[in-house]
Parts: sequence; C-alpha cells; structure tokens
Amino acid sequence: MDLLKKVKSKLTNLGFLALLKFGVLIKSPKLTVRALVFFTVKFNDSAGKKVLCLGRSIFLDDLRAMADKSGQIQYFIIHLTYFKILFDRFVSPAERRKITEANYHEEKFGQAGKKGYLEFLIKLLPELKKSIGFEAVLSGNFGYVMQQEVERACQQLEIPFVIMHKEGLGAYGDYVDMNLYDGYIFRGQKMLLYNNQIKKALLENIGGLTEEKVEVVGIPRFDYYLSDSSAGVIPGQVVFFSFYYEDRFFNLIQGEKRVKEARARCYNFHKLIMEFAEKNPKLKVIIKTKASEHFSRYVNEIFDQNFKKPIANLEITNLGNPVELVKKSIAVIGFNSTVSLEAIAAKKTLISPIFNDLVENKSWNFFEKFPELVNYAGTVEDLEKYVYNYRDYLKYDERVRDEFLKDFIYSADGRAGRRAEEAIIKLME
Repeated sequence: MDLLKKVKSKLTNLGFLALLKFGVLIKSPKLTVRALVFFTVKFNDSAGKKVLCLGRSIFLDDLRAMADKSGQIQYFIIHLTYFKILFDRFVSPAERRKITEANYHEEKFGQAGKKGYLEFLIKLLPELKKSIGFEAVLSGNFGYVMQQEVERACQQLEIPFVIMHKEGLGAYGDYVDMNLYDGYIFRGQKMLLYNNQIKKALLENIGGLTEEKVEVVGIPRFDYYLSDSSAGVIPGQVVFFSFYYEDRFFNLIQGEKRVKEARARCYNFHKLIMEFAEKNPKLKVIIKTKASEHFSRYVNEIFDQNFKKPIANLEITNLGNPVELVKKSIAVIGFNSTVSLEAIAAKKTLISPIFNDLVENKSWNFFEKFPELVNYAGTVEDLEKYVYNYRDYLKYDERVRDEFLKDFIYSADGRAGRRAEEAIIKLME
C-alpha cells in the first residue's frame, strides 16, 4: 500500500510539473497558477496575514522559526525551482548560460527573454494572488537570476517585495573588504538583515538599496536556541557540519602553496572525523553536509578512498534539521559558519579545525575577538579530549556569549522572528 501511494504521488507530481511546463509554453497564467498552487507548501495555517515566499533550504528554517515564535503571518512557499522553469522557457539555453547573478543587470544577455518573462509574470502574479490571497512576496536573497523579474513585476503591480537576507555572517569587516555585490540591484521595498556589518556592506555595494529600505532584525532560526531548551540531549552524539574547500574564507588565501594546503586540510579534517568515529564506537558521529549532491559526494568520496568497510556509528547525511542536530548533540564540530554561531547560542562545546595560519592581514575568523569560545582540534586525541570532557570546554559565561552573538545576530533576546514579521506586516498595512 505504501508503495502504491508513493507511485501515485510521484505520478501526480509529474502530472502537475507537465501542467506547469505546458501552461508557460502556451503562456496561460491560469494553467501555470494551478500547477504552482499544487506545489505550494504552507506554514502557520491559522494566521490572517498571507505572504508568498520564494523557497530555498536555509530560508525555510528562518520561516519556520518566524511562524513558530511569532506566528502572525501565514506563509505560502513556492520553491524557486519552479520560477526557474518559467524563466528558462523565455530565455534560450545559449543566452541562459551567459547570465549570472553578478552580470544580470549589467550585460544585455537574453534581453528579449527577460522582457517576455516579465510580461508573463505581470499577468501571472495577480492570478496567483487571487488564488492564495497573499499581500506581499518574500525571498531569502536578492541575487537569484529567476527572481529579478519577479521583483520588477511586484514593483509594477505595487506588491511589497521583501528580502529576508539569509547571508551576512562574514567575520569582522570582510564583507566591506571584498565588495561581493558590485553590479547587483535591489528593486524591493525592504531588506531584513542579520546584523549591522552586512547592512554596512550592502548599502555600499548594491544599487537601489537605501537606508530606509534596510532593517536589521537578527536571525529568526536562532530564536530556537535562545528561547527554547526543550530538546533532550542524546548522550554520546556528536555532529560535524561538513564544509567544502571552495567555501568559507578560501578566496582570501593568497598563493598556490597555501591554497593547496587549505584544500588538503579540509580533506584531512573530514578523514580525521571518520577516524575518530572508527576509534570510538560508543559515540554516535554524524557528518551533516549541505543539501546539494556534490557536497555529500565530496564527503562520501573521502570515506571510500580511506576506509574499506562501513563504520557502524558514523552517519553521513545531507538530511536532517540542523537545529535539532545541534540541540541534541553533546558537542558540535564546524568551521567558521552559521552553525558555529548556532553552537554558541545553544551553549554547546564547539570544536573547529585549524586554519588560522593560512590567512594574513584579513579579518576572517568569527572568534578573533573571543578565542575562548572555540576549541581547535588537529588530532583524534584532541577530539577525544574535547568530546569526553565536553562540559569542561564550555569556557565562557553567558555575558561573553551574548556579547559575541550581538556582532553576528544583532540581539540574543530570542525575538528576531517577531521583529522580522512586524517589519513585513508594517509594509502590508
């Protein structure tokens, strides 16, 4: 019976996907909307205010927190994948390959297709609004290619467009130094940000963004750590949030020799975690990768290259709720990412690999001003010391923790979700 249900569900999904593609092929907003509504996921059914959300993975974690901790808005989530299908229908494959987030507003690639997509959206959004009753559109970032004309259409239709910017946790000063967003343009009404340093960087680099359009609210998903301690710790569970060598601060490393060393350390640290799991079978070691297949493939290839048989207490996964993984683990292993901050917010022992010597004259380290918050490991013995004595390595008090978090998440008061929702509601009113 379960198999039959799965087959039926798969066929239904394929049918509505075909309807979506057919609807945009014949330029029928009504058919396209019917398919989009099928693919819509809802959070917080009982709230009166309704917002259409362009879905992405981490962004959904913030939305869940906003729905759970504030609860004033009902969210209708349509994944950006479906808007990509629409965009790709209007822009030829050859032109589409030339278009990037960075050049979208500066180069003339695909102009006819962009215009056709905009014209279709101007007809589609009122039909979608009629169907689900949304009063504003919300997205997790401002650069997505398939989203640019959605912003423009909302502008023409006078529908508030808001960004709950899911980036912004660079270390002290590095966003301003790197000028990451030259060439980007924002046409929305409001951008909600995690902290003041990303506010400064974006105001200096993004066309169309003004002081009036920016509001710092914090990170909604951190509200779970700061205001809720209900999840029980699983004795002996350790979680390592995998990182990829092209991510993080590697663009700050100068010189071929140091780049090669950084890649090797990334590889070797993943191998070290696997060796640690093999040597400590009574522990449960989880390696959590990002959702995309190439991240999990990277970790699985490291395992396959170094181990001849499975390790029973080691789990490599791209699934699972990061909040629950952090809250239920006795220690968290990560490197200069959001999860490092989440571990501190959740009052967990944080363990990190050692990269401190590979970058010079740049502010890249989250813990530059608060070195007591992190424990560096380079051997299996280091890991065993920190994990088996994890309570001894929580070497900070709550005042230091809160002071550290304010630099990155604005406030440790657990009310980021409420601030975000109130800012959105104000626009709708």
